[in-house]
Amino acid sequence: MNHPESAVRTTFGWDLCHTCNYRCPYCRGWERVSAGDVTLPPERWLEIWDRVLKLYGSCHIFVSGGEPSTYPHFARLMLGLAKLH
Repeated sequence: MNHPESAVRTTFGWDLCHTCNYRCPYCRGWERVSAGDVTLPPERWLEIWDRVLKLYGSCHIFVSGGEPSTYPHFARLMLGLAKLH
């Protein structure tokens, strides 16, 4: 579902995870151990973002982290999220 830009009123910054597989010289994020992250299945995240849609309408969501693509089902989650927001 595509939403016109004028319909977007709310912006969220979402740190999906705190792990990172890069070794940038200015950041030590790659040293973090992934066991501390709370990993919800993509279906649960999409339920949450569906509720956000019902409460606030279509939103801009900036996904960050560490490196969010280290989330195990990143592509499936982002495709589902794009359908909602």
